[in-house]
Amino acid sequence: MASIQDSKKGKLATALGSTYPVDQMWHDWLESVTTGTSATTNGLEELYLDEELIAAGNLNDRWYKWLGTAPRSHTGSLQLRWQKYWES
Repeated sequence: MASIQDSKKGKLATALGSTYPVDQMWHDWLESVTTGTSATTNGLEELYLDEELIAAGNLNDRWYKWLGTAPRSHTGSLQLRWQKYWES
């Protein structure tokens, strides 16, 4: 089984057609799927989750809920949900 970081890198590289560092690709992907702007990745994550109608709260709780809702519907811990998401 690949690490979460390796799986994330592969999925983002495919989506973006780039091979930048993972953190930069994550930021770039968030910029591409949000209608707002933010200089920070955390700010973009908040915008994205707002647009996905995930209730306000801390980022870990919000991502946990997002990963568990349809069409993703992943179960388990936050780490396991991310692993399943990046491998899908």
